[in-house]
Amino acid sequence: MSTKYRTGRNTPWRDCVLEDDNECLIWQGTINNRGYGHWYGHRNGQLAHRLIYELEVGPIPAGLTLDHLCRNRACVNPDHLEPVTSRENTLRGNGLQGINARKTECINGHPFDDQNTYYTPYGSGLRRRSCRKCKQEATRKWYLRNRHERVTCDLCGQVVLTRSLIRHERRSHAELVSNG
Repeated sequence: MSTKYRTGRNTPWRDCVLEDDNECLIWQGTINNRGYGHWYGHRNGQLAHRLIYELEVGPIPAGLTLDHLCRNRACVNPDHLEPVTSRENTLRGNGLQGINARKTECINGHPFDDQNTYYTPYGSGLRRRSCRKCKQEATRKWYLRNRHERVTCDLCGQVVLTRSLIRHERRSHAELVSNG
């Protein structure tokens, strides 16, 4: 790493320390509550990694955000930063969405492949991934739990479900049931 990264009294470089094991330039100045470095220089304050990237590489393309390839939010090494879409940054991360996106099988070990995976739309253009085999099994169990035999009403001869017989008799034969 060149010495330009640690020179200058009134530059953001004064707040950087090189970490030898993975070449990270660790920000030693103010760190915000999310772990990112903050520099309060000639502007109102700016995220340190964005400032350093703009000084060394150039402007960040519109619509893109910087991804820390080293996964260290306090790192300001421009070589460890890559402009990507917000979605790509989220999916690469260690958050719940990123972890789930990298899964290759469901919780029961069924593969997430083209045949066994279906997507349910939700939200604004988002999709939820589900396992077909697990959904089929859950549907089968629900059916077995909730199925009822069909019986014939003694008063009118209509076939109804066992669970609905009492309600059917009250609604359809109120005058007969009340007179008993």
